Amino acid sequence: ENCLKILGWKKSNNTIIPQYHLHIGSVKPLRIDIVLCKNEIPILPIEIKRPNSICKTKDKQITSYMRQLKLNFGLYIGENIQLFYDTPNDSEDAICVFKVEFLEDDEKGLELCNLLSYDNCSKEKLEEFSKDCYEKIIETKNLKQRLNDFLSPANQKNNIKDLIKTKFLEEGFKEENIEKELENISFNIYRKQAEIRIELPK
Repeated sequence: ENCLKILGWKKSNNTIIPQYHLHIGSVKPLRIDIVLCKNEIPILPIEIKRPNSICKTKDKQITSYMRQLKLNFGLYIGENIQLFYDTPNDSEDAICVFKVEFLEDDEKGLELCNLLSYDNCSKEKLEEFSKDCYEKIIETKNLKQRLNDFLSPANQKNNIKDLIKTKFLEEGFKEENIEKELENISFNIYRKQAEIRIELPK
């Protein structure tokens, strides 16, 4: 709550509501740790856990809060900070689209603080930010799949040679000479962490 006050939210004007009770029929009400509101309308539920504990059910908890409040986004604060987005895909739960580690002057942390500052925060901006993050995740996933196909054992040799051939044709070398030299080169391609390295024998 004190951190949120720094960003401009206040309990005195009901923009921060701790222990938010959400009544659902006759069953026991849901209790959300914190809900941020604007004009008395909830815009962001926040689930909080101890930083040194890993919550295996956070996806389901925050998804439940989001859907009961009819919101597409929710925030989890625990071993790190995660923004969840309830996308129109077939996933059972909302997915984490943005993660911030507890590091001083972390760029993602600064980006999140700017998004969550009271003057700047709105449903529209949260939706825009979450959707943009989700689309980046999908693009990265598609790129990794394409790279895996491109560099698969069955395809890598021809694909790499085609790239080299195209490069040197553009530089004016003759095709038959390029192909002849490429026959003397072998490739060993593998993933190491996030990098793709290509080794050529001397």
